[in-house]
Amino acid sequence: MGNQSSDSQSAEAAAANDAAVVFGGKTISVTKLDGSSLSVQVKQLVIADFPKYMQLLEKENECAVLLSDLSIKEVKQLTPESVLDICEAGEEINFETARRWGSRRARSAEMFLEMMPESVRSQLPKSVPK
Repeated sequence: MGNQSSDSQSAEAAAANDAAVVFGGKTISVTKLDGSSLSVQVKQLVIADFPKYMQLLEKENECAVLLSDLSIKEVKQLTPESVLDICEAGEEINFETARRWGSRRARSAEMFLEMMPESVRSQLPKSVPK
């Protein structure tokens, strides 16, 4: 019986994510440090944004700027919880697709390296897998 509730919650989360994808994002309510509220549109990113998104995952303020139309100044006026809310909503919408993009890029790079002649591969820095 507990699984039905979990399955229901999973289905609801998937439906909410599908709606966010269809509408290009989702609107959430955030709180400013002064206690006032603000509606923020959290964006579905385009593929061209994925490299920057992956770099900013651990820089929450900057990630919140990328995921919304807020400036860094506006993000710094939000409560820490609200900044995290933007980042988490962005993860719900974007992370799986960005992860797939990263995996595809890694496979492509690996195939490209395999096609290189050994004479070229042997001159690559040691940090590059051969």
